[in-house]
Amino acid sequence: MVRVGDLSVSSLFVFREQTYAGRCLVAYQGHVNELFDLADAG
Repeated sequence: MVRVGDLSVSSLFVFREQTYAGRCLVAYQGHVNELFDLADAG
């Protein structure tokens, strides 16, 4: 993976292997056990 950049609470990576065009990963910088544990932005 190639790091594209850092956002306020996450980092964006793009996969070098592009079998599926645009395949990327957004990695949260904190730690939660489940997606529903994330706080709402608004």
